[in-house]
Amino acid sequence: MKALTIGIALIAGLVVSTVDARSAPGVKPCSPRLHAIAGVGPCLGSVGTQLTVTLFKKTTKRLVALRFEPPPVANGLPEPATAPLLGSGRTRTAMAPRELCNAGNNSRWQVWLMGPYGQKLGRIGDFTVIGCVQMNAPH
Repeated sequence: MKALTIGIALIAGLVVSTVDARSAPGVKPCSPRLHAIAGVGPCLGSVGTQLTVTLFKKTTKRLVALRFEPPPVANGLPEPATAPLLGSGRTRTAMAPRELCNAGNNSRWQVWLMGPYGQKLGRIGDFTVIGCVQMNAPH
């Protein structure tokens, strides 16, 4: 069993507790972010891969989707992609959307947690899409 790293800080008279995302059970976060609200895994997969989001901090905000920010590509393309979050409680799931292949095979995307009105609630990791096939490839 892995131990959790817990930190407590006094900020402006408020006690804030955090859990180190790199050692929390339930998910092996990809590119873990020390102060992230959650972690996401796996790090690598094809379109349709089930992504598990594990919350590390309690939140009263409604969590509705994952937003995938693309790697830099010419002319600002591809556009970000989204996937709805399913479930409740500490663990949620989403499926890697097909739009991730718009950046090509082996492209790495930043993963952000999203609220109900399109607001970003924090970057929670990265995901690399594999298995993309060019649709216009000669036969």
